[in-house]
Amino acid sequence: YLNLYTDNVNILNLLKHEKTTYIPYNYNFYEFQETIGDIDINIAPLRETYINFMKSNIRVILPGYKGIPSVVSNFSEYKDLGNENVLTCETENDWYENIKKLIVDKEIYKKYSRNIKSKVDTDFSFEKWVENKKWNMCLDTSGLS
Repeated sequence: YLNLYTDNVNILNLLKHEKTTYIPYNYNFYEFQETIGDIDINIAPLRETYINFMKSNIRVILPGYKGIPSVVSNFSEYKDLGNENVLTCETENDWYENIKKLIVDKEIYKKYSRNIKSKVDTDFSFEKWVENKKWNMCLDTSGLS
């Protein structure tokens, strides 16, 4: 089955199937966190547009925190997560092959599950955010005389 987290009607219509469950992406965040455990593979597409260039990789970080591997567009901050942590795609064949790898090969699934969990724990924890903020404050001396 497919859990479809989106607010895009075109995507919903494209992937409509009796085994597809539609969950609005912009609904209650606490409910979203409760249902995120139902995901086996996260798919995070992103088109190369000016607006999307400014988006974060939160759609990978949230499931990554729970060790859910992601197949993503090779664009913006998704590609910056590294090929060892996410499977990146540029062509339709890439999407097919990368999703298939995670479904068919349990070892590849486990590898990407471990890697993205480790990446999120290491680079996106609250402690890391505080450390970065402190470092940036040390570097910003523009207001000092």
